[in-house]
Amino acid sequence: MVFLIFPQHKRSSGELQKVDWHDHKQIAADEARVGPGEQGAAVILSPEEESKKDDLYKVNGFNAFASDMISLQRSIKDIRHPEYVCNCVLYVLFACCVL
Repeated sequence: MVFLIFPQHKRSSGELQKVDWHDHKQIAADEARVGPGEQGAAVILSPEEESKKDDLYKVNGFNAFASDMISLQRSIKDIRHPEYVCNCVLYVLFACCVL
């Protein structure tokens, strides 16, 4: 979790205020999703589906059968190691415009 600090996020005492920009409801909803490929899980095919997969693999060169089963809007796990996730650093950013 990274906290970005902008000049307008200063308290009246001059102390910087941490702002959490994460959408925790969406994060919880993504973690609750189930289906083929959700959370990075493998797609398990039945023997019948395996034969269809083999036919498509010969044509396309990849597992198009499983690829078609996986949602384009699937959710994946955050695989970053907790030790390396920067969650307590305050970044003081200045208001600027880059053209």
